[in-house]
Amino acid sequence: MKNKNLVFTPVTMGGVQVGMKKASSTQDKGEGSSMLKFVPGLPEGLSSAGYSIRGKALKRESKFIPGWSLNNTNPELQYIPSVEGMYDRGRLKEGFTLDWWTPTALFHYPALMVSAYYGIGEWNFREYYKIPRKNFLFITDSGGFQIFSQGIKAEPVEILRWMEHNADVALTLDRPPLKTGGEALGRPDLVRRAQPHDFQVSIEKSKRNYEIMHRNRQSEDLKLLKVIHGYSLKELHQFHEAIKDIEFDGHAFGANQNDVRSVALVLGFAQTIEKERVHMFLITGEYTAPVVIYAKRFFNHLTFDSSSFSVTGARYRKYYYPTKIGSGISFGNSYTSTLKTLPCNCPVCRLATVKDLNEEGSIPGGLIALHNLHQVLEYFSILEKLADSPDNYLEFLRVKNCPKKTIKMIEYLRCIEENDFEYANKKYGMEEVGTTDLEEFFG
Repeated sequence: MKNKNLVFTPVTMGGVQVGMKKASSTQDKGEGSSMLKFVPGLPEGLSSAGYSIRGKALKRESKFIPGWSLNNTNPELQYIPSVEGMYDRGRLKEGFTLDWWTPTALFHYPALMVSAYYGIGEWNFREYYKIPRKNFLFITDSGGFQIFSQGIKAEPVEILRWMEHNADVALTLDRPPLKTGGEALGRPDLVRRAQPHDFQVSIEKSKRNYEIMHRNRQSEDLKLLKVIHGYSLKELHQFHEAIKDIEFDGHAFGANQNDVRSVALVLGFAQTIEKERVHMFLITGEYTAPVVIYAKRFFNHLTFDSSSFSVTGARYRKYYYPTKIGSGISFGNSYTSTLKTLPCNCPVCRLATVKDLNEEGSIPGGLIALHNLHQVLEYFSILEKLADSPDNYLEFLRVKNCPKKTIKMIEYLRCIEENDFEYANKKYGMEEVGTTDLEEFFG
């Protein structure tokens, strides 16, 4: 039986906190009331005593429902949940939180990625948002995409100092190989793939930023990764050749995340120039992530990020089906289902109800985003374990009706492992990847 005697206080950024407390009035316990009630203000005297999940009392020392993480099974591979700023992050005075990095989280996961574009306004960002310093991986992107698409001037040294003060791992300030494409629509933030001239401009401006950051490094603790872009083998070589003499602590790569062949090609190229530390941008797709996870065998440290779980959940209220990333149920104004209970037993769904996810305000979206993250983590954990056995890995993906192109790209990486990069490229026709002009818009 769900507990209907809780009151949930909404949050915003800037000190207003989220809290849950027991309903104390008859009205609060009224017929048809939701388990999570939306009330203004910060409840006083909050205490976790009396909180319950499925009727079981939570003791104060039980600050969170322990969640697994990739970090528990293989520290060399880790998915990094990325957020587009902290505006919708929920915090409790006592009790549960929507922040998976806090001790009071509904479940805990030891990694987070935030762009400097969103975080640089708060110098003590890590302390302000209570992001742990120990047993946690905090990665910061430079904000190159946002800076370029918004036409903002950025100082590489200023960004570097913020990164050194807050992050464990950071990515150099790149100028993405894109061009604006939305001026006529009044949307200069819409961008698309660059033409050859624009690509060269991207390399030159990125190189200048990298040189500035290299000369001005002060922290020996921060791992700084050099960003390389390229959709084709030619572009990857071109970008790498221009910046290869600037020494950093690893590489980060941007691929066409909508094309599994592009993702596979970038990973294949990456293992020819870097064995220690590699990061892949924007990888969360059900059919692209398996390719990245299989590639863990090439690197000592492989990380990859995405914010899709949060964007789809918080912004669009799309609730992922269990073990099915990307597909799901739409709540809120788009809700048409006749569900009576949520079809999931994750920590979020053990607490929330169908009605809770259809309420107004920002909290339902935050809960859905957290549910989505849990689904992503569970799926990636399964893949991470199976990837140690290539045959079982491929069999599992076939059972999951994974597209043939995903299977083929994993076989391509396996071919690299058993032979070499050049041989595999010829066998799988990878020289042609990314050579056609894509008119797809991003943003």
